[in-house]
Amino acid sequence: MSERAREAIMRRRLASALLVVAALIVSVPVSGAFIGKAPAAETTAPPFAGVHAQALSHAGDIDSMASLLEDMARASGEADVPAWFQRDIGFLPDARDVRTDGISTVGYLVDDAGDDVLASLIAHMEARGWTAVPLGDVEGATFVRQAGACTWALATCTPVGSHTSVVFRCAQAAQ
Repeated sequence: MSERAREAIMRRRLASALLVVAALIVSVPVSGAFIGKAPAAETTAPPFAGVHAQALSHAGDIDSMASLLEDMARASGEADVPAWFQRDIGFLPDARDVRTDGISTVGYLVDDAGDDVLASLIAHMEARGWTAVPLGDVEGATFVRQAGACTWALATCTPVGSHTSVVFRCAQAAQ
C-alpha cells in the first residue's frame, strides 16, 4: 500500500471519528428532551439523612461519638425489625439501640467485649439451628441453615468504646 493510500485512509478514519464524537455530544441534550428528564437545576435532592462527619470529629472521646451516632441514627427514622428476623435469628440478651433497614440488615449494641459477644452470638445461633463459619481475621461469623425464611446471615461484631455493635446482613430464602 502506498503512502498516499495510507494517508487517505487515516483522513477518512479521523473524519469518521470526529463525526461520531460530534454526534454523541449533540445527542446528550437532545436525549433529555425525549426521555423527559428535568434539567439538574430543576431537580431537588432528598433531605440529608446521613451522618455528619464533621460533627463526629468534634465529639471528643469514643463514648461521646457513640452517643452522637445513636442520636443521628434515631433522627433519621427507624424501620420495624422484620418478623422473620425476630423468629429465625432473634437478639442477644441485653441488646439495645436496634437499627434496621426493614429488609435485610439489622444491627444493635451489646454492653460487652467483642470476643465474648461473638462467643455468645455463636451459641445463640447454634441453639436456633444455625451452623457458624468464623470469618477469620474479622470479628464475626457467617451462619447457614437448610430451612426457614432466612438461610444465610453474616454477622460482624465491632467494638464501639466499651460496647459491641452486632450487625446482621441476611439473605431471605426464595419464597
